[in-house]
Amino acid sequence: MILKLKVWLLKKLLKDVAGYGVEGDTKLAHINEFEDFSIGFVGQPHFEQRANLKIQDGCDFMCSFCVIPFSRGRARSREWNDLLEEVTRMIDSGVQEIILTGVNLGTYSSNGINFLSLIEKLCAIEGLSRLRISSIEPTTIPEDLFVFMADGNHPLMPYLHVPLQSGCDSVLSRMKRKYQLKEMHDFFNRAKDAVSNICLGTDLLVGFPGETDGDFMKTCSTFQEYPLDYSHVFTFSERKGTPASKMDNQVPMDERRKRSAHLRTLSASKRFDFHKRQEGILSQVLFENPKNNCITGYTENYTKVVIHGNHQNLSDKICEVELVTSTPEYIEGKLTSCI
Repeated sequence: MILKLKVWLLKKLLKDVAGYGVEGDTKLAHINEFEDFSIGFVGQPHFEQRANLKIQDGCDFMCSFCVIPFSRGRARSREWNDLLEEVTRMIDSGVQEIILTGVNLGTYSSNGINFLSLIEKLCAIEGLSRLRISSIEPTTIPEDLFVFMADGNHPLMPYLHVPLQSGCDSVLSRMKRKYQLKEMHDFFNRAKDAVSNICLGTDLLVGFPGETDGDFMKTCSTFQEYPLDYSHVFTFSERKGTPASKMDNQVPMDERRKRSAHLRTLSASKRFDFHKRQEGILSQVLFENPKNNCITGYTENYTKVVIHGNHQNLSDKICEVELVTSTPEYIEGKLTSCI
């Protein structure tokens, strides 16, 4: 049944995308009929230390640069019983950390369960060591989560990746984003105040149509001034059929790439500064598989840690590590204890 639904949806979406224009939002009205979904299992899936859990698909936000509402459909959420079944399988197979994934996580809503209550239900499952939120849209994040993240014994990890997309209000307006900079600045500051040592990351899209030199420099200053620890930088590319692809004042590709390179340099600097602030901290690190005479893992706030030497016995374990020496990509650690 699910396979037939996916095939039917694909055929409908291909037909829609081919004819979609700026005024074409109404073409998506028929997709509203899609309701909560489940994911079937065939055979025994293989999981390692960390595993992704898809809780949601599609998006209703209609940003002017994004094709997702037309390629993936409108927002819909995964049924709780289906999620519970997969989480149980993961835990039984030894998964220590589950990462929530989807297109627009914060809009999760299924049979009276919203995103906050979903987090509460997942964290109450016996045997779950860690729960992490992947990228989540601004304005959809319930700040009650800060209480969970601030509790060192709670499974929810102190980490948020919030795609700002631009650090310039006029660009945000053309992107049809649902916020302005002032409210995001206040949100990030509240997160930093509420959760000790939280890591805050973002996405920035560079070279959006009409982005002037001044707009770009505003984005750079915003990123540097806000309490953000790193950014994934994306170079704008036209997605056929989206409103942004039809806008005037397209930025030349060479200029887009130049701006992207500059912003990536700023991000690397901020990430290194964040790493330097971690030095001397004792963190709980979930180690992955050893490779090339070293083993890597991730702290609660998703800082990558490397310990050199033969440490095969640490794989799949959560150990206390002193964070010692920073590099731009990771922090070298010293093992202090391991259960």
